[in-house]
Amino acid sequence: MKLIGFAQLYNELQKGNLINWFKCMEICDYIYIFDQNSTDGSREIYSQHDNVTVIYSPTNDFLNEIKCKSSLLQLLLTDHQDVDWIFWMDGDTILER
Repeated sequence: MKLIGFAQLYNELQKGNLINWFKCMEICDYIYIFDQNSTDGSREIYSQHDNVTVIYSPTNDFLNEIKCKSSLLQLLLTDHQDVDWIFWMDGDTILER
């Protein structure tokens, strides 16, 4: 079964969330991120993961969240037509057992 993580993120490293978020996303085969112009070093963290694909927005466009999600989903489905599950998790969410 192929599980792909999916999220919109903005400055989650600065907020103290990004490292724990990635730990929770370890269950995913691939991770797709729409980065809303993070300025806190998040890009460096993304690049440490071989299974991550990122759309980098030149602006923070959370007001158009659905449009951003649609672009990210379209890329994900183009790359992985055989995906079984797509898992959305906000950057400030932590999974517990």
